[in-house]
Amino acid sequence: MSLAIVGTAFGVGQAVAGLKVKASAGALTFLEATTISTSTGALTINAFTLAGEMTMNSSDYLVRDVDDSHTNIWGGTSQGGGNVQMRGEDNSSDPSSIAFFTRNAAKSSNIQRLRVGGAADTVLATWGSVTHTGIVLSGALDCAGNYIELLEMSAPGAGAANTVRIYAVIDGGTLTDLAAVFQDSTIDLFAQEV
Repeated sequence: MSLAIVGTAFGVGQAVAGLKVKASAGALTFLEATTISTSTGALTINAFTLAGEMTMNSSDYLVRDVDDSHTNIWGGTSQGGGNVQMRGEDNSSDPSSIAFFTRNAAKSSNIQRLRVGGAADTVLATWGSVTHTGIVLSGALDCAGNYIELLEMSAPGAGAANTVRIYAVIDGGTLTDLAAVFQDSTIDLFAQEV
């Protein structure tokens, strides 16, 4: 179905025969699935209210939760693929937060990879099922009462100038030592399990 209106005014309650369109106070209602397009230029839609899911290319990409507590933006078809979830201030369990999800290996469900909290002056960012590579810190590493855990490994070799690499190494038996390798390849065992 297509609709072409040129210089036409609709009266309240007026229906257009064959087009399945009717006008009501402040609304133009399409009575069946309809495509709206423009043959030239851009189609401009002023501010509007989205009363349901927004579907693009036969897939749901923008979905508002039924209780209005969060909105999902999907990157794949039929609510599959990665998505960003923005939780509203009225979300009772996690207000004003943002979460990022990607698919699992089986592509059967999404896993929350990053959550940034809200409703606080300083918020918590939580990572899940993520391995980080190449992280460069621009400030001090504050473990906030927690610890850094190192797995045993072979000596990593010397780093660049003005660096030292700290690692856990097996002591030749069953115990673990803490070692450092300096930029000149010197290795120092500075803590040994006994």
